[in-house]
Parts: sequence; structure tokens; C-alpha cells
Amino acid sequence: MRRTLYQLFFPLLFLLPTQTSAQKSYYGEEKWPESDTARKMYTVKGERHGVSYFKKHAFKDVEYVPGKSLAFNVYHAPEVMYAWCRTWAGQYPDLVEVYEVARSYEGRPILQLTLTNKKTGKATDKPAAYFEGGRHSGEVTSSEAVMWLAKHLLDNYGKDPAITRLLDTKTIYLRPQNNPDGSTMYLYSAQRNRSTVRPQDNDSDGLLDEDSEDDLDGDGVIYQLRKKATTKDDLEKADYILDPRDKAGRLMKKVQTGQGDWLVYTEGLDNDGDGKYNEDGIGGLDNHRNYPENWRPDQNGDRTGRGYTQSGAGAYPLSEIETRSTVLWLLEHPHISVVNSMDTRVPMHLRPPSTSKSTESMFPADLAIYTRMDSVGLAFTGYPWAGDVYDTYHTRSKTDRVTGDPTKPTPLTGPAPPRPSCFHPSRATPPDAWLPTRR
Repeated sequence: MRRTLYQLFFPLLFLLPTQTSAQKSYYGEEKWPESDTARKMYTVKGERHGVSYFKKHAFKDVEYVPGKSLAFNVYHAPEVMYAWCRTWAGQYPDLVEVYEVARSYEGRPILQLTLTNKKTGKATDKPAAYFEGGRHSGEVTSSEAVMWLAKHLLDNYGKDPAITRLLDTKTIYLRPQNNPDGSTMYLYSAQRNRSTVRPQDNDSDGLLDEDSEDDLDGDGVIYQLRKKATTKDDLEKADYILDPRDKAGRLMKKVQTGQGDWLVYTEGLDNDGDGKYNEDGIGGLDNHRNYPENWRPDQNGDRTGRGYTQSGAGAYPLSEIETRSTVLWLLEHPHISVVNSMDTRVPMHLRPPSTSKSTESMFPADLAIYTRMDSVGLAFTGYPWAGDVYDTYHTRSKTDRVTGDPTKPTPLTGPAPPRPSCFHPSRATPPDAWLPTRR
């Protein structure tokens, strides 16, 4: 019997290396569309029912090749950020480590920096903080904020006593691009998204990414278009009016469906013939809803949520490598006590909890630290709001802008990341470095 098993098993062991070495990537030799200067189109991986190629653009407010210095009067493509990460590692060998923590859905590297004085101890032996940008690809200033922070710390080490003491005694982890696929597509094409590029059925019609935005005039900008409601059908759908605050008559104000006299669309075509425009573009997973804390199934095709669902949740918690690599890093580095995961939509210091009041689900001692950090954050940034997701975020405006009803605390499932002292979103880029977004 032993001889028989040996005879069966030995050929298998012998063949495995040969079979593996013969395998070749489905896409062949990798050459990313952003680095292929001969390619006029930007291509996106994944099998979808819509197009996977778009006109490639070079926008004047984006830097695609590293300059002699890192300036924040432009945005920076992911490969430029990565080039600076490697430059810093060579320039400050006693302070900086750069390494790959994961590969994205399309296979791009996700790089991370460790900043600490190596001469004063191991990085993992010191209290640490983690800063992350780019989770939502279209919110580009979050990545710029991480890069600005890295540069600020390195430029001032040995000059500023507080920063010198910080890197001597603490460890700072910085991940500027947690979603390089979506960010690269955003900065090289007219396509807009806040997710990875994994195909997703956003409108529950059984098709994946079949109705993306169309840059009809080819200028690289997806415009908002308005249409005066004149027919009975249009008037039943109209949900915008002219904002009375704008004398020029261009600013629109959203109202309840059927109470407006304008319809507002984004530039494009009804590619799937369902009467809607651009409702299922590239990707659609909302990475900050893919974390384990309070995760709920995706509302598209859900059979288990019993109505307790969320859009863009993914197949299961941490189904995406971009979120999984974040959580695994935090779990493997328990000396991290502060996490700042940045968005750019609202000028607010946002923190847990997201499904109940702070007093109901936090230890008093922890809550005291949170509220103290809320105050410090407001004093430093001048933002109008700081607090938890459940209460402060949903009641920051006293009335609903559509219904006019008073706002009330509302649960938000799956916020990111599930870690104490999570301040997010943030716009840490200095005010003089802000740029008007092109879309």
C-alpha cells in the first residue's frame, strides 16, 4: 500500500512545478495603459457587458511624471506618488521603509511607507498611527493629504523638535493609494467612480457595468446637464428647481420627485435602453462598506438581508483585496492605536460608532478620549463638525434638504476601518494647496 501511494503521489509532485511554470498570465506581458504612451485608449480589466476602454487624457492639473520637487499645486498620479515613496526611502534610509502590502484587483502594487527613527528601536516596538488615502478613487485629495504628511514629517525631522521627537518615539504608517486601479482610471480618463474597477451590477438588471458615462464631446469632462420638464411624464419625474439664491439661474436645488420643473442628468447615453443614464458605470463596490463591522449584504440580488442591506457592500466582508489588506495589516500590528482613513466629501472629523449613540456602545473612558480628539480636531482644522457617524453625521444639517423634515440619527453600516480612534473623512491638505476638482 505504501508503495502504491508513493507511485501515485510521486508523479503528481513531479508534474506540479512543470505545470505551474508553464502557466502564463491571461493578459500576457503586463503593460499598464497609463505607462503605454503609444496607447490612445485607457483600458480596464474585468469581464463586463459594457465597454472597457475609454479615451485617455492628460489633464493640466495632474502630474504624470515626477518632477524635481513634490509640490501641491497639482494632483499626482499614483505612479508619481510611488516614485516619491521610493525616493524618500533612498534619501532617508534611517527613517523610511517602502514596501508592497498587496496587489490590487487589476494587479497594481499597493505600496506603504513606514516612518520612524530606526536607530531608536524597531518600528513594531513603538506606539503607531496609520494614515490611508485613496480608498474612494474620485476623492483625490485624500491621497494628496497622505503625501503631504509624509513630506512634512521628513522635511522637518531634525528641524522641528516635536516632529523629531515623534519619529524618534513613534511609528507612522502611510498608505497613499489604497485603490490604485480606480484612482488611475479617474486621473487618466473622463470616467468617475469611488470604487475599484471590479465589475458590479449597480442597477439590478443582471448586467455588469453596462451603462457607463459617455464623454460625448471628448473633452475629458463629464458635465451635468439639465432639461426643462414640459411633458406629463417629465413633470412626474422632475426633482430639481432653480435655486433662488443664484441670480444667474444656473445653480439647481433638489426637491421631491414630481415637485420640480427640471430634470438633471450626467453627460452620456442610455446604453442599455432602460430609460436611465449612466446608472451602471465601471465598478460600483463601495470599499468603506466592505469592512466587517456592521456589514450588511448588498441590496442588489440580496436574499438574506431581510431589508437590512447596503449598496456596494461586496459579496462578503473583506471580499476585496484593498480592504482585506488594510484589516490584516491592522490586526498584524496591534501597536497601532490611531487610524485616520481619509475621505474628502464632507469637512468633518468622523468617527465610530455608526449604528448607535456613542454613550450606548462605548466605554466611558474611551468616549472621553474620542470627544477630546473631536475638540482638538476642530480647533486645528476649523471644520464645522466632529463626532460619530450615527448622530453627528446625519444631523449636521438640521433639516432634510429635499423633504424639509428635521434630520435624525441614522445607522450607517460598514464604515471604515473598524479600529479605535478612526478620524475620517479628512482634508489635511493645506488650504493653499486645494485645487478645484475638474469634475
